Amino acid sequence: MSTLNVTTIIPDEGTNTALSLDGKGTGKVAVVDDASVGGDVLVTGNVGVGGASDFSQVGGLSITGNNVPLRVVGNNATTYIQLGASGTSAYPQLAINGDDLTLRTSFSDRLKIEAGGNIDVEAGNIFFSTGAKGIYLGVTSATASNLLDDYEEGTWTPSVTSSGGSITTVGTVSGIYTKVGRMVTVAFSITITTNGSGSGQVNVGGLPVASSGTWVGTGRENAATGKQQQCTTASSTSIGVKNYDDSYPGADGRVLFGTVTYSTA
Repeated sequence: MSTLNVTTIIPDEGTNTALSLDGKGTGKVAVVDDASVGGDVLVTGNVGVGGASDFSQVGGLSITGNNVPLRVVGNNATTYIQLGASGTSAYPQLAINGDDLTLRTSFSDRLKIEAGGNIDVEAGNIFFSTGAKGIYLGVTSATASNLLDDYEEGTWTPSVTSSGGSITTVGTVSGIYTKVGRMVTVAFSITITTNGSGSGQVNVGGLPVASSGTWVGTGRENAATGKQQQCTTASSTSIGVKNYDDSYPGADGRVLFGTVTYSTA
């Protein structure tokens, strides 16, 4: 390697004259001590700062410090800003393509902010590190009535009794629910194997979320009569089921389907 030790380099053609340093072939131009440039610097190859030696991509800048290296590389229409050594998948990248900005980890796109302002989550889900957080929808400021801060879905196991007498044997039961904000939608299926002395109305208990007030849904007997049923929140934790004509819906072998949407307290 040839070495040139100088204090100042001034082109001999006067002002507005370019100074070119050419490493020739696969060689590199290295500045091994402090240097200052009073004007613009145009680099057509790669620049390594602080001992960085990775020049595998054309038009790149590598800066290596004591802790975290920084690399800026160009690849066709995309510019990558990477914190970490080349080839190390654990380090994140920012990818700039036109006016789009993409956050990448493990060399895969994760989150993109598009030129038009849309945010595209490429992989994974969004969650908050603490509870009771949400998203304000349709407004430009924190407005309580526009805060969506709760969503839940799952299954529940209904209990089955009658308001009069008692049901001897209950067969298969199942339930599902979805909660969005204060509104809860539940659906259930129950089988009365042996009705016994049950009368009045069938009470379906064990609601996954307590209801507030009286709410009315609908249902159907699905094994024998096909009758439509009225399903009403009989208490904060149960639904009362009757036939459309207020008659008792239970009997041996009857299967009751129902659904109610209600508000929580």
